[in-house]
Amino acid sequence: MTVLFVIFTIILFLTVDYAVQKARTAKEEKRLLESLSQGLSAFPLRLPDGVDLAVNHTWLRAEPKGVATIGLDQFLGHMVGAVERIILPEVGAALTPASARIVLCDGAKYLKLAAPVKGKVVAVNSSILKNPALARKDPYGAGWLLKIQPANGRSGSTLLSGGKGIEWLKEQIDLAKEFLAARAPQVQYATMQDGGIPVEGMLRNCDENTWRDFQEKFTRLHPNT
Repeated sequence: MTVLFVIFTIILFLTVDYAVQKARTAKEEKRLLESLSQGLSAFPLRLPDGVDLAVNHTWLRAEPKGVATIGLDQFLGHMVGAVERIILPEVGAALTPASARIVLCDGAKYLKLAAPVKGKVVAVNSSILKNPALARKDPYGAGWLLKIQPANGRSGSTLLSGGKGIEWLKEQIDLAKEFLAARAPQVQYATMQDGGIPVEGMLRNCDENTWRDFQEKFTRLHPNT
């Protein structure tokens, strides 16, 4: 009888503890989802004149003599933060929207991106190779990645500018909320201590599977990239 009572007590304790932990997890995930929503909703969007966005979160700006500058947009910089390394193709390399030659690396985790138009690399931003944080701090300025000589003007991918570009970024932010919400346990510690607002670089606190999922959903330009 005593043994049965002890067993019953242990089972009761484990059941109550499980219920408490489950309720605590649900509460924490609800708080996290609210903070993610607040943080991304407050994200200040901007898109300079002359900058066009591609659907893989790269941007293109036409320069004199037909050259085009390429970089990472503000949304992507906010999501990945200051990655450890950015790998770029060398001057003279031929790029196409079907080949992902731009790589953002953070340890074993990475994202591969293609150039938004076909062309030949004529310049590489050496500053970004030394200081990858520039891509986050000044995405449309000093954080540019490459300059290319487009082979066919601006053809090769859908480009968005002005109000259309801003509206698309807003849609991407909403999708990012859903994406992160589905992976709440991965990003719980990617929030600030004072109020739980997500910090920049939330992906840096996620695992390799989450990076692969993010690439599939947000940074593909072509079915083959």
